[in-house]
Amino acid sequence: MWSRAARACAALVLAAILSACATAPVDRRGWTQMQIDAGGRPLQAGLRTAAGGGEVLVVVLEGDGRAHDVRGRPTRDPTPDHSVGRDIALAWPGDGVAWLARPCQYVRRLDKACAPPAWSRDRFGAAQIDTMAAGLDALKARTKARRLVLVGWSGGGVIAAVLATRRTDVEALVTLAAPLDLSAWATATQTTPLAAPPIAPRPEVVQLHLLGSRDRVAPPAALAPGARMLAGDRGAVEVWDAGHACCWAAETQHVAGRLHDLQTRLARR
Repeated sequence: MWSRAARACAALVLAAILSACATAPVDRRGWTQMQIDAGGRPLQAGLRTAAGGGEVLVVVLEGDGRAHDVRGRPTRDPTPDHSVGRDIALAWPGDGVAWLARPCQYVRRLDKACAPPAWSRDRFGAAQIDTMAAGLDALKARTKARRLVLVGWSGGGVIAAVLATRRTDVEALVTLAAPLDLSAWATATQTTPLAAPPIAPRPEVVQLHLLGSRDRVAPPAALAPGARMLAGDRGAVEVWDAGHACCWAAETQHVAGRLHDLQTRLARR
């Protein structure tokens, strides 16, 4: 039998191990790594802000992570092997930038609401959307930002588009390799269709949707038509020389510049 002191020590060691496992390495100078309360659920996040904050906060939403294994079965933990969304956030120019992981990523053992459907068939469902919306609210409260630019890679782009539809504080939406038309995506990739809330951002939201010419996960031939309908005359849809993961982080400066040019052009109308 362990003594009470031994059990307490073991509990502290276990807590330290779980905390380390739940930590995403946002270890760049100028960045603050944190775990935020998103409506009672933990979300992993990173933040880079100027001393006085700013009016606009750019938030990069992580992709789906390890939703399925090589046999197509839901995994036990959706934490990505490599966080493309985080790398995009780290490379985004200027201050006032945040990275927000998806529910259960990096905090699988700390969130009792986590179960495989949450990151597989229901990953775009109401519960996950509500959690991400609460995460945005928490980041805004921390930074005192008033407006948001949402950037989403892969499935994070779907989440960003849904949030841009629901919220009135989003001024721009950027998606990278995102299957915004889930029906067309399921047909093109011969996968099970996924449900998501309607996507129809307000007319004043500037939209930039980028797809990769070498992307077999989110094929542009299938997804570009739906993205063009979504963007309308307040946005742009472009196909870049890229795959699904490679090399959006390396192109982040160009993505940010393209968004700035688009916002400037539309503001002159």
